[in-house]
Amino acid sequence: MSSRPSSRWFLCLVAWLVALSAHAEPLRGIPANVDAAVHISYDEAAKSQLHPLAVALQKRMEKLGEQLDPVAAKRNKELLNRLGLKTDGTHIIKLGVRIAKGEGEEGPDYSFYGVIHLDLRKSAFDTFAKEQGVSPVVIGDLTGWEGSKLVIALLKALNQDIGTEESAMEVLKDYAVVMPEDNVLILSPIRETSTTIACWRNKKPSFELPASAQAEVTATPLHHTQIYANVRKIQEAVDPESLKTDKLGLKDVTFVVGEDAKDFLMRAKVSFSDEAKAKTAAQEITSALTIGNLATVEADEDDADTKYFKSEAADFLAGIKTTQDGATVSIRSAYSLGRAKVLFGKLGDKVEQMAREAAEVTKENATPAPASVEDEEMDAPAKAPAPKKTK
Repeated sequence: MSSRPSSRWFLCLVAWLVALSAHAEPLRGIPANVDAAVHISYDEAAKSQLHPLAVALQKRMEKLGEQLDPVAAKRNKELLNRLGLKTDGTHIIKLGVRIAKGEGEEGPDYSFYGVIHLDLRKSAFDTFAKEQGVSPVVIGDLTGWEGSKLVIALLKALNQDIGTEESAMEVLKDYAVVMPEDNVLILSPIRETSTTIACWRNKKPSFELPASAQAEVTATPLHHTQIYANVRKIQEAVDPESLKTDKLGLKDVTFVVGEDAKDFLMRAKVSFSDEAKAKTAAQEITSALTIGNLATVEADEDDADTKYFKSEAADFLAGIKTTQDGATVSIRSAYSLGRAKVLFGKLGDKVEQMAREAAEVTKENATPAPASVEDEEMDAPAKAPAPKKTK
């Protein structure tokens, strides 16, 4: 059995690294009362020392995708051209989630919100939705489109099988997707779309990080990504009874990704209900990191690539520092940009290798094996019967 990491595992690792290469600012357009929020700025990522390497890696992955599934890649490119979109046209992604306690025996009620800044003309987007028969949703002076039918139309345009996705997309039937202007796409529950648009137009307050979370973000140089969750509030909505026996005491979590002149940075701040619970959590996090390091131990059958990736993972985990201050636990990680550049280079080489292997497989499949005489006779077209002669 080969000791090489699987293609799926490898591509997941690449996608994770590229995603992390993504500033914190007020989440304009996300309602103020959400319980969790994500903000990713690719514009800030473009200032990163790793950005050129990330772009080169992305292009290599796109080329690999074209080799693995040329038909799907062609349809994807055609759809992007139709909408006037570019693969590197996303600038900012803002997401929000609010969870409310369900009525009666119903489970919690989840509401999702999204604001995406991208290179997309409103006229092209609306024309596509209209031509595909997507149901319009009128919100004041704007016309949006029903979320589930829009996603299904996009899947059909890509010639994707929507047998399973169609039922999954039912969750979006009560959602609207609307462009208030060029380059801004908003997702919101239909019943709240007017409020969401008002947040976008600064007529109602948008979500802002709590002071402690904001301090964590601003303390991180060139912050690319921020994630915040009010865990206590979410728990109260999802399972209020669990609070009676809750031993963890988790209140909220802030996670930030950025970089300074020397290092790729990840910072997290976790707040607890009291100091004792924070101390226990800090000990458990340290133990978990130690256990995680066991997965990076080299095996005799590991090839050079696997040994390298394991070694980098071990050093990365070893560099994560956990400290406790009262009821707060801070987690810090700094990974040398020099090493990160080498890592991106290794990942690029790996993608190239996978592309070569894919090309060889395609070539082999395209060249039929020489047929035997019997095969040629069996495959030969049947001869038409000779016409009858007439006297």
